[in-house]
Amino acid sequence: MTIKKYRTPKYYGEKAEQYGYKYNLKTNPIETEKGHNDEVDAFRHAYMQAHMTLEYGKDVAKVIGDIYERWGDYTEGQNSIERNMDLWNNEIGRQIGEEIKKETSHLQDLTTQKMYEDMIADKIYQRIQNGDMITQPKIDKRIFKENGQATGYAVQVEPFTREQIGEMTSDEFAKNEKAIREQWGKIGIPSKKDLPSKTSNSKSKSDSAADGKWVTINGNHVLIKD
Repeated sequence: MTIKKYRTPKYYGEKAEQYGYKYNLKTNPIETEKGHNDEVDAFRHAYMQAHMTLEYGKDVAKVIGDIYERWGDYTEGQNSIERNMDLWNNEIGRQIGEEIKKETSHLQDLTTQKMYEDMIADKIYQRIQNGDMITQPKIDKRIFKENGQATGYAVQVEPFTREQIGEMTSDEFAKNEKAIREQWGKIGIPSKKDLPSKTSNSKSKSDSAADGKWVTINGNHVLIKD
């Protein structure tokens, strides 16, 4: 049994809300919106990254998590304090995913989807209770820092795709990590279907870079106007 593939941010939001009721997760008294900068918010980010780590591995989970943070910067005006909270909690989610992988490696045929989800949720709740997660970013002074640096990367003429990254081994990802991150910052990580045809004579999306920046999210290639 393996955990089901990544769905949508809405799916993880619904899971966070469901488990939020179960664990009686607290809202932030200085925020007007429930599920924003509070325990539910922290739970949602960690849950998504743990879930994706189990399916794709922590390296790919991190790339996608970072893309969503970038997307939040563009579309919602996310500030550095909120981004720091999300990156911090995303990292804890990946750690939890790795823990569950080790704990269930000999039980995969016996582990159900519901068991995986409950294990993720329980571990996140324990981290919240232990104070390991950032749940009030405006008063929590802890700063997220990247762990380690890439040692180099291969030459890549065509853009890296989600499918290509998903098929990389850990060593292959490490060699290409710097290039992947640079691409993510410029044009995002497209799916194969999002790439313009080499035989097409029409103007491609990349040709429009002067008008803005293309970012791929949820399978959609979106132009962010400058």
